[in-house]
Amino acid sequence: MVLWLILSGYFNVFFIVSGMCSAVLSLVIVNILLERIHYNNGERVIHISSECSFTFFIRSLYYIVWLVKQIVVSNICIVKKIWKLKLDTDSCVFKLITVQQKNDLGVLVLANSITLTPGTVSVDVIKEDRYKIKVLAIDKELISGVDDIDNKVKEIFQ
Repeated sequence: MVLWLILSGYFNVFFIVSGMCSAVLSLVIVNILLERIHYNNGERVIHISSECSFTFFIRSLYYIVWLVKQIVVSNICIVKKIWKLKLDTDSCVFKLITVQQKNDLGVLVLANSITLTPGTVSVDVIKEDRYKIKVLAIDKELISGVDDIDNKVKEIFQ
């Protein structure tokens, strides 16, 4: 969405809100399709509970608002680092983090959220007994925020 905003030059509130709504709607649809599919006598049956879908929708909206706040705070941190007269370029951190996510969709949202946050990039996802994500960050302060993102994503997909 950010790339579209930059390339299109449209910074209208309508387009930003429409993009966020379509992203949330996509998450709801994917969640329903991936998490609500059950098998009955070898036949695929989709069980849709309106209560679960509504709860997921509310949690997703809460997460998006929280993530936007984290992106703004992280941007401020990065700008402060850039404005310093002496840049500490040796402070980059590369860490393998074991995450709490139990399904592919949760890991996908987590890895993309890490990359969306300025100063951090998810480099690789490893699936062993538990999911692990390789994260590159500008400093230790930013990499400590990955656990917060992991907890918030877990709340959505619990």
